[in-house]
Amino acid sequence: MSERPRCYTTFEVADFCRVSPNSVGRWISEGKVRHFKTAGGHRRIWREDLIHLLKSLNIPIPSELKDQDPLRVLIVEDNDSTRRLLRRIIARAFPGIELHEAADGFEAGRKMTTIRPAVIVLDIFLPGLDGFALCKKLRSDAELKHVKVLAVSGEHAEETGRKAIASGADVFFPRPFEAKAIEATLRKWLPPQAPGERVGEQPGFILREKANG
Repeated sequence: MSERPRCYTTFEVADFCRVSPNSVGRWISEGKVRHFKTAGGHRRIWREDLIHLLKSLNIPIPSELKDQDPLRVLIVEDNDSTRRLLRRIIARAFPGIELHEAADGFEAGRKMTTIRPAVIVLDIFLPGLDGFALCKKLRSDAELKHVKVLAVSGEHAEETGRKAIASGADVFFPRPFEAKAIEATLRKWLPPQAPGERVGEQPGFILREKANG
């Protein structure tokens, strides 16, 4: 079964609202509907914000927008204390997120195909299958290639970061990383958790981010 989208283009939103795409663009410009931009500059609207817009227009909510599976984040880290830290950071910032964990590459490979996470926070150097191989496996899978990957490592940071990005990671953090930096990046990829919450800015010390949507 194909995964339902969590965000929509302005053309899709226009179809739901029974207006022209130009009207949706005007609503965005006027601040009447929240949106975000992909790395390629395309405007997208989260499912939750689309539902809020439909309600404000007194348009019935279509069944395809209801009862969506919960968002899932998979934390892949063999160090117990670091894994617990990442879990606290994510759970605090996204209380509605469903969190899963893996302590080695083989467990991660199995879980990412069964739970279908929206985001994977991935330690690069793992027992068994390393993070580079996991990234390549992910990007070669038609159903998982759009999963966002936040890679981390403290070993040979610059070289490891370049190799992680080349293998398919979306962004790389050298250790030690800051909780606020992890949280800010995840806010770019995951829907806001409360009214008025905004997507955070990309923290400056991240080594490099891949420029594809």
